Amino acid sequence: MSNLIRSVGLFNDYCDIGKDSGYQRGESAYDRLYNDPKVKLNPNLGKVNRPPYYALKVYPSPGATIGATATFGYIAARSLPAP
Repeated sequence: MSNLIRSVGLFNDYCDIGKDSGYQRGESAYDRLYNDPKVKLNPNLGKVNRPPYYALKVYPSPGATIGATATFGYIAARSLPAP
């Protein structure tokens, strides 16, 4: 649980500064196609700070992952930077 809390805190910090140092979300033209125009610093980032929270199963596609996707077990996934 502490890893989740740390990850959410880091992501929210990225939202505060408008720059995703981990995965560079919002830096490409492709990223900017789908965003929230009400968010001014980086329309691809929105804070995780208002429950309720939900989980869902995600099926990545080659066009949507840009880099690679690594899965760990059956409940977690994370994107890895492109080589």
